[in-house]
Amino acid sequence: MKLTDMELEVMDILWKSGEPMTASDIVAASPKRTWKDASIHVILKTLQAKNAVVIDCYVPTAGRNAKAFKAAITRVQYVASSVREFDVSVHELLEALVADKAFLKKK
Repeated sequence: MKLTDMELEVMDILWKSGEPMTASDIVAASPKRTWKDASIHVILKTLQAKNAVVIDCYVPTAGRNAKAFKAAITRVQYVASSVREFDVSVHELLEALVADKAFLKKK
């Protein structure tokens, strides 16, 4: 499964939250991004089609019920699926990570 940068941004928010979130919750949790309602709904629909998120429940809001989404995969599952696409051995993967100075500086 490949996710776009914006899809990954939404997934990061859901992963960090650990709780089901509505589209409005996701927008509120990303102050750097000024998503329009239509944009966040398209991203969530795409993530559903990729089986990355599911509707967990419906939350009553002003006059209607909003869908609350949760991640259907963990960050670890996503990373593992991404690495499998490269068809490399564990040794090659670790060698590449150790050679990556920027990766080694991350906390």
